[in-house]
This record gives sequence, structure tokens and C-alpha cells, in this order.
Amino acid sequence: MSRVKHCSPFSRLFASRFLNNILTLIIGVVFSLSLSSCGGSDSATSDVAESTLSGTVATGAAFVGTLNIMGSIGNQISDVTIVDDGFYSVNVDDLVAPFILQAIPSDSSMATLYSYAASANSTVNVTQLTTLAIFIANGNVELDSYYTSWASNAASFTQQSLLSSQAIINSNLSTVFQNNGLDATSYDFFSTSFIANGSGIDGVLDSTSVNLADGNISITVQENAAFNFDLSTDVSAINIGSNTNTGGSTPTEETSSAYALANTPPSGEAISIQLENAKYSKSVFDFTWDPDGIMWMATGSGLVSFDGTDMTIYDSPAVPFRSSRAPAFHSDGSFTMCSYTKPCMTLDVEDASILESQIADVAFTGGNAPTQIIRSSDGDLWVARRASSNGQVLQLPGGDFTQDAVIFENPIEGDYNSFNVRDQDSRYFYGWVYEMNVGTHLVIFDTENETFTTNLLEGDHKASGYAISAKGPGDVWAVVGSNLQHWNGSQWSAIELASIPGGGDVDFKMTPLNGGMTRASNGNLWIMLPRFSPPHSLAEYDGSTFTEHVLDESISAVDGMFEQGPDGLLYFGSRNGLNVFNPN
Repeated sequence: MSRVKHCSPFSRLFASRFLNNILTLIIGVVFSLSLSSCGGSDSATSDVAESTLSGTVATGAAFVGTLNIMGSIGNQISDVTIVDDGFYSVNVDDLVAPFILQAIPSDSSMATLYSYAASANSTVNVTQLTTLAIFIANGNVELDSYYTSWASNAASFTQQSLLSSQAIINSNLSTVFQNNGLDATSYDFFSTSFIANGSGIDGVLDSTSVNLADGNISITVQENAAFNFDLSTDVSAINIGSNTNTGGSTPTEETSSAYALANTPPSGEAISIQLENAKYSKSVFDFTWDPDGIMWMATGSGLVSFDGTDMTIYDSPAVPFRSSRAPAFHSDGSFTMCSYTKPCMTLDVEDASILESQIADVAFTGGNAPTQIIRSSDGDLWVARRASSNGQVLQLPGGDFTQDAVIFENPIEGDYNSFNVRDQDSRYFYGWVYEMNVGTHLVIFDTENETFTTNLLEGDHKASGYAISAKGPGDVWAVVGSNLQHWNGSQWSAIELASIPGGGDVDFKMTPLNGGMTRASNGNLWIMLPRFSPPHSLAEYDGSTFTEHVLDESISAVDGMFEQGPDGLLYFGSRNGLNVFNPN
């Protein structure tokens, strides 16, 4: 049972450990901002951050040749410069994710290399191992034609299939990885930065040759003439991939090692952790983890911190924070969250003081309440909210509540469903507008470019407000009506439940509008099915099969947020506290 304590304003409750945590957070923010200026862009000359891809192209030796990148709607960037050490960096603002990369060698006797990136602003290497992984993941389809037809292939190419192929490769080459100082059980050769200097993964590349001629896989490993590549190798010990949140900020490596739930539920089961001493509502609406592994929850009784054992509740002394949303980090280590029924609040974690702030020219009421917030790297605060029939996004430059907000109006009018979701990079808001006899519009707001995009899904079906998993505007999964839909940046594709094992047992019609969705680190989709009375259940989709996990009747329905934590467990808020499910 977790221990709960309350913090009143101006009480000094944080010892040196938490101050160090905040210092770590500040350093991390400064470091990340410095990194964002690399790769040839001049942040002083532009107010809009570039979308980039960067990484190393190598086969052991640094690669000599050119790089092409194609987006999911078929346009491409050609002849990207690869410098002498194999490094490249390129602006992909004109492309729509996901991307496929093609490295053509100057030496025609060498093989062309391929790689994949689900979203921009990421590291993506291009090697013979990434080439092999894509070849296995796409079912051994010849890669040159697969690249050329990427506009039609992107929607069916899944992160799960890629992770599975990576696991097969790591398992087969585990000895080679070990000999070069790498842990094959977790190493991600797609996204881990490296230098082509003969050590680490570059040593693995030096030792390994890949031949995919005529649709066959032929692997040669130096000093191992008996090596045999086994597609059916045991991959149970392999766990590759980073956390893919849908609503909060992405946990860092420090987070994954620091946070640990004191009472982990058994495999396939869930537990409920209640806010026992909450003054007002016990509902948990939204949450995220800071870089030191502290979980922060926006609840009906204020902002709550949770280290896996103890909870601390920070509440306004005047009016309860009911239906609070989205704790957002500031560069100074403080947090802001907003409420349906009162102004926003900012918590100074150093002295536990609480500042209540009403946006100068905006009054929040039940009909136009805030639903999600983002704190951008330049310090601006973005607040999405209900407003009339179409929704708005408010910009507070510098996070200054005393100034009038800049208001951006959603261009589509209809039956508006709130911007309840932000993506893992905390850049985009996602929401829905339903038009009678027209269809449902997926509406995306980009806080960097300050623009709305709308994508129509035809049909008389309403979308589930929280059942969205987004890794950027070119990779969005959603529950719409009774179907699971995927948006690849250019077109929708539906998952036919009846044709998929287990799919016929999944009833999305029983999912209220607050049923959540998340993507686990292995790429599997998890969808909350909170029926009108217990038992509730979770539907897991691995790209080929649906599996329903029925929860104990003591587990309350999800109330919006649904996310995998840094410990690999699945967390979801409810009206009675925090629920945790063990998918392992």
C-alpha cells in the first residue's frame, strides 16, 4: 500500500535529493536544446524548428555514396550528403513520416543499403543489419521495388514486425555482439548513434556480410565458417525498443533505471493504487515521469508525485482541482497543470509553493475546459481546450499568464471531440470533429509550425476521444466506431477484426469515448475496453492477432490516460486512483 502525504503551500518538503533531481532536469533540457541546434540549422534565423533525420551510414568501413529518403506519400529527398565518417543529417520538413532510407554506394559491386524511421527528429542508421531487418519484416520482398512503392507499403509496415526482425538478428549475432562489447538482448542498431571506427557495432558490421540476392538470406560471419542464420531462433530474451508514450513526455534512460513500483502485480493481472487521503476526487486523469523517475499525476485533488512507494499530494488551498489535465514540465523544474473548473496552477517543487494563474483573457468553464497542455522548448505554454463546436489551441508566449493568449481556431466545425492526446514528442495535439453524413476528421495541431491539419475518414462513425496512439502526424492509430484505423500521413487503412485471430471477440462498440490506447515498447497496441460495468478488459494487438485480457472486477474503468511506464508496466487512471497492469 502506498503512503500518501499532503503538502501545503510554501512548506519546504524537498531535501537535497529532489533538488539534485531538478538540477538534472535543467541540465537535460539545456543539453537537449544544444543538440537541436546541430546538423547545419541556425536556430537564430528561424522561429520554427526543423524536422531532421541523422545517423551513420556504414558497412564496417564508412560508406561512400549517396542517400535518398522517401516519405509515406511518395515524395523523396535525393542525394543527401554523407560525410567521410559516414555521418549524415537532413531536413525532412517536406516529407511525411514514416520514412524509408536508401543508401546507394559509389562502387556498383556493393549492395544498396536500406533503413526505416517511424518519425522525424530521430537517429536512424543505415547498415547491412538495418537492411536485413527490413527485408525480414516485409516478408522477403525485394527492397529496391519496396522502396519505390513506399507510398503503398508504408501503411502495412509495422513497428512490431521490425522489432521482431531486429530480435532475430540480435539473437543470431549474439556472440558477435558480445565480442564487441554489446548487449544483444537490448541493443537497437537502428537508433543507437555510433562512429565508424571499428569498435562496438561498427566492429559487428566489420565481421558480418549480408547477401539478399534472389530473395534469399545469406549471412557470413568472419572466423565462423559454420555460422548458420536461423529465422526461428529463440528471441524470448531479446527486448529491443524505446518507450512509446502517447500522452506524456518520453521517459529517459535515467527514468527507466530509477522508477520501480514497490508492489508489482503478477503477470497478466492488474492492481489498483488509491489516493487514500485525497481531499476531493480520487480520479487520476493524466500523468508522466520526470527524468529522475518520479511519476507526476494530474488528479481531482491536485498534482501528485509518486516514486513507486510514496505519494505526495499538492493541492490548492482554496478550490479543489477537479478534472485536472496534463502536468507539463518547465525548464526551471516546476510543473503546470490546468483544470476544468478553475485556473491553472504552477507548482514550484523547491519550496512546494503553488501559484494559481488565470489566462488573462480566457475563462475556463465546463463547456470550454482545457483538455491537454504542452510546454514547448522555447518556453511557450500551449493549452488545448473545448470551445463551441470546434475546439481551440491557446498559446501563452513564454508561459506568461498575464498576457492575452494567442488563439488558434480549429477550422472544421461539427460535433467536436476534445484534443485529449498529445504525442510522445509533446509537439502535436490530436482530436476529432464529426460531421453528420460526411465522416470523422482527425484534427492535428502542430505547436512548432502553429498549423492545423485535418484528415477525413469517411463513414458514419464517431471516434473514441482518448483511443489514439500517435508517433507523429504520419503514424496514428485510432478506434473509430467499431474499427481500428491507421493513418499513415496520406491515407486511412482499417483493420478488419473478423479476419484477424481473436479480433471477432473484441467489441469496440462497448468502448466509451474515454477508452484509452497506448503502444508498448515492443510495438504492440493496447486498447482499454472500459464497459459500463466491470469486468473491464484490455485488447492487445501485435500486428497479426488480438488478445483480450479481462481485468478483475475490482479494477475501475480507465478515465483517459493509458501509458506504458519506464518499468514496462501499463498504467491507466481511473475514478478511484491509479491502475497498473503487468503485460510481461
